[in-house]
Amino acid sequence: MDLSRQISSEKITPPPPPHYSLPEDVVFTQILSRLPVKSLMRFKCVSKTWFAYISSDPDLVATHLDRQHSKSSLILAKSYLNRAKSRVFLLLNESKTLELDVSYISRSVETAPSVEIYNIVGSFNGLLCLEIGEPDLNSVMLCNPATREFRYLPRPDFESVGRRACFGFGFDGDANDYKVVRIFSGDRGPLHVHVYTKSSNSWRRLIVGGGGGKSGLVLSQDQSAVAANGALYWSAIGAATLRHCVLSFSIRDEVLQVTEVPVMRESDKFYEYDIKLVKWMESLVALIRYDGFTSHDCYFRSLIVNGVGINIDMMNISWSKMFVLEVGIPRGNFWTCFRGVWGESFLLNKDSELLLYEHPIIGYGSDNRKESTYWSSKILIERLPGPDWNFHEAHDYVESLVSVF
Repeated sequence: MDLSRQISSEKITPPPPPHYSLPEDVVFTQILSRLPVKSLMRFKCVSKTWFAYISSDPDLVATHLDRQHSKSSLILAKSYLNRAKSRVFLLLNESKTLELDVSYISRSVETAPSVEIYNIVGSFNGLLCLEIGEPDLNSVMLCNPATREFRYLPRPDFESVGRRACFGFGFDGDANDYKVVRIFSGDRGPLHVHVYTKSSNSWRRLIVGGGGGKSGLVLSQDQSAVAANGALYWSAIGAATLRHCVLSFSIRDEVLQVTEVPVMRESDKFYEYDIKLVKWMESLVALIRYDGFTSHDCYFRSLIVNGVGINIDMMNISWSKMFVLEVGIPRGNFWTCFRGVWGESFLLNKDSELLLYEHPIIGYGSDNRKESTYWSSKILIERLPGPDWNFHEAHDYVESLVSVF
């Protein structure tokens, strides 16, 4: 028998390839935390373990959020004139704009299904606080656009007092909790303040005294609170003093304080100038427009930094004039065109376009008079759907796995 023929006729089975597998902690901690939320939502279907881990593991949520903060973008809504229709845009960078699908929110509106997003109250760690429907209904929800989770806030049991409620949305880092603040103001009497916490899913009423200028404040109805350095800020007018002021709310300590905004001339009346508060370079800024002036003066609000965090000392603040903002917009239209801040630049809605005005280069002379100002602008969004559309305020936004529940 030919031995060589017998060997060649036998089927030789190759050895199985080596089996490689990554440790679970590497997959979960190092890989999944780097993926976009859309991919993670698909991976929930892999197994029950993956579903539970992606849905609720606090370490993954925290690690993923830390990585996303380096990719911060901007979110803003635009609506039809009567706000019967809304569209939401995500500005990823200066050359890329993405429209978000928020139809699932409009389909969920129970009180007024034909009315959509009225206002973006604020944005923190991927969560949006939204006013839904007509403003007088005070329907408020938390929403995560990336995970498409949303949650209606319960209606407070407290009676609505005074004008339409003014809202603010902030994050308490010490308690790892999110808060929505609702304030009713009027010409007389103290403020009525209600605080919602996400962890309890309930509202509390704060007892606010009338001291420190907190009685008789009239808050601006045109702007939600600005969040900066651990506090929420609203622009207001003192009914007794007839002076523009800033109402602050410490998110951690839940303390309200009032400080007046400086005027250029003591003879100025409150109706002769307007104020808009913005967060600019991690500080609060008051943009002040005076009637009779062609420019828009800007005052920088300083904060006192404690060793362990930010201490908002509203009784000992100082204001410094930082720059003069000059743009080719008629004086009476500035606030209806101003949409917010992106980095060190300003966003304005002008002639159906969204423009980015980059940080100015300014020179001051020895007498502190402005000698030169340079602004450059570029178009971010070219055209709105029509003349009856307008943008809401813009807010910083990061994609996250943070749950609304």
